[in-house]
Amino acid sequence: MMVALKCNSKSSDIKAYDYKIKNINLKIDNKNPLYNTYLEVGDVDLGVYKINDFNLINTTIKDTLFFRTEFKGGVTNNDSYALSFYHTFNAETGIGYWYKKIGNQF
Repeated sequence: MMVALKCNSKSSDIKAYDYKIKNINLKIDNKNPLYNTYLEVGDVDLGVYKINDFNLINTTIKDTLFFRTEFKGGVTNNDSYALSFYHTFNAETGIGYWYKKIGNQF
């Protein structure tokens, strides 16, 4: 039996060391049929690279976590990324990670 978990969290600004993250919106709902986790971040400044309009969605099917993310980055915000990846545990091979590049535009 799965326990229901539902959480909404928003933060306008987080700073740690030289990293800055702005406009964070996190939604978790493991009973939602469309997604279990949704993460939206307005701006991420890593010092050497900037990320904007970051969106990540997650769903779980059996023992596999599926993710899809899209974001823009770069100095002029012209780099576009779209990635799908998943994480699973296989008793024979152990933990597995796979990703599929949907598209990048530089």
